[in-house]
Amino acid sequence: MAGLRNRVTHVYFDVDINIIWDIVHSELPILRNQIQEIIEEIDDCISGN
Repeated sequence: MAGLRNRVTHVYFDVDINIIWDIVHSELPILRNQIQEIIEEIDDCISGN
């Protein structure tokens, strides 16, 4: 993800929008689920579970 961010930020004229679209649809849902799991673990620790 960091590499993608750097490429989009610094070489935006050479970015393939189709690749970005594929990443948005395939990688971001996975990342969202991972972040949700982390949030739930933190909530469990805070609540003492």
